[in-house]
Amino acid sequence: MELWVIFAILAAFTQNIRAMTQRQLTENLDTFSATYARFLFASPIAALFLIFLMGRPEVSFPTLDITFLIFGILGGLCQILATVALIYLYNLRNFAVGSAFKKTEALQAAFIGFIIVGDLISMTGFIALGLGLLGVLFLAKSPISYDFFNTSSLLGLFCGTLFAASAVFYRGTILSLETGDYLLKATMTLTFVLLFQSISMGIFLEIRKPGTLSKMLKFWPFVFVASFSGALASLFWFSAFALQNAAYVKAVGQIELLFSLLASILFFKERVRIQEIFGMIFVALSILILAI
Repeated sequence: MELWVIFAILAAFTQNIRAMTQRQLTENLDTFSATYARFLFASPIAALFLIFLMGRPEVSFPTLDITFLIFGILGGLCQILATVALIYLYNLRNFAVGSAFKKTEALQAAFIGFIIVGDLISMTGFIALGLGLLGVLFLAKSPISYDFFNTSSLLGLFCGTLFAASAVFYRGTILSLETGDYLLKATMTLTFVLLFQSISMGIFLEIRKPGTLSKMLKFWPFVFVASFSGALASLFWFSAFALQNAAYVKAVGQIELLFSLLASILFFKERVRIQEIFGMIFVALSILILAI
């Protein structure tokens, strides 16, 4: 199994831990504050790891150019906007339909990646992406009906576009660094993006609702876990982006759905529907094709 596949699987797994911690925080904080929990301590954690990597023998600080700055900021903005759109999507009536359309991000990343960074997708890759998309549609909470051209579906599609664009921009940011190994490039990009996101979103939250940050610090253990697991998940994502096409990485990352489903079966004793079994099979096939 290639290294980027392992990184993508680890990213999906740690992302699940972050999501579970954020769900705990929503019992005491509003949705935006719980979302920001992933950023609050994440940039210092990433910076410490970057300092550690820079301390290795014969390692020099990568040269940052305008492409790095622009792509990094665009990637960070797209991710923030996508998260806000996803939060809004949660409150809509047809969330399941919108969520299914959001899962088109891997396929959208293939086209956006070709336009922005020139990444090419093989015919086998397109087959794998198609199987993965079919799998996530089967794993949706409810099947897509005739009434799928609505606000939820359009917002879900837009959400998927933003997440796909952020992944491609992050890959472009990493590739703009000419010196350093893949891990140093990924960590450098991660530190810059998290710093930008934590500052910009922190200012937004304080303007929107003064005192939000001080309230969050009252639950600092949960916030720290969310930040640490979020930073770790992002490091795995960025390391995978440094080694492989963003569309393929996102497709393998869909294994997160399998983790969630298995958790619901093992811990919450929920029953599995036949369409979910088909969904797991298609997602697993998609990952297998890309991993081989």
